[in-house]
Amino acid sequence: MFTFEITGVNEFQDWLLELENKFTTMVQTMIDVAHLVESNTMWRVPLETGRLEHSYKFVVVENNPNLIEVEIGYDAVDPKSGFMYAEYQHENELNHPFRGEQFYLKNGIQSSTNEAMVMIEKDYFSLFGV
Repeated sequence: MFTFEITGVNEFQDWLLELENKFTTMVQTMIDVAHLVESNTMWRVPLETGRLEHSYKFVVVENNPNLIEVEIGYDAVDPKSGFMYAEYQHENELNHPFRGEQFYLKNGIQSSTNEAMVMIEKDYFSLFGV
């Protein structure tokens, strides 16, 4: 029986394990980005009954090994008519008596961009030990 050792294999395996752990933190970062967007949009959402405000949803999607996406939005539906009014409220300038603004989602995303990019960049560079 012959035994041999290839130097560097253990270090490579350790690096792959570390990379796997860091990838998991990148998924968590996308969840954190979704929560950041929620906090920057919630106060912009038109408020009448509260259904729109509490309809915020996000899904982290791993479409392929090279891409992690987060899909975010509000998804309120009128319980009586079934009319989906989240998009209607977003796109139309309406009189919002209690609170809210047109383009609440777009404006909230834009106000979150710099902080989200810092979070994502930090995780990306951590893959390379930076």
